[in-house]
Amino acid sequence: MLILAFVGFKMLTLHHAEIPITASLIVIAGILAAGIFASIVVPPPEADPLVSPVEGDRARLMRITLVTARRTVALVVGGTLILFGTVLKIVPGLGVVVITAGLSVLATQFVWARKLLSSRTE
Repeated sequence: MLILAFVGFKMLTLHHAEIPITASLIVIAGILAAGIFASIVVPPPEADPLVSPVEGDRARLMRITLVTARRTVALVVGGTLILFGTVLKIVPGLGVVVITAGLSVLATQFVWARKLLSSRTE
């Protein structure tokens, strides 16, 4: 980063003051040497294993994700069946069967669909 800053400074002052190539090479070599020296002298930090901040909640998060995925699939499939059954309402009997199938799929995950399905079958 210091090398980039030096090169940027050199570019900004190009028209005002000329920095000789030898001086530029000495500055860049000095920055690189200081970096190498610092990496040799300073000990590396202790290697802590990287642990996710949600590692303790992983089981709960997986369960929530699975429930959400089930509900999403049930909603898409059941909603599609209900819409398809509504379109098929023009054929006597067939639309009711498809709508009931859609409500059955939705009833596997949603309480409101269970109540609606039980009221339709009674």
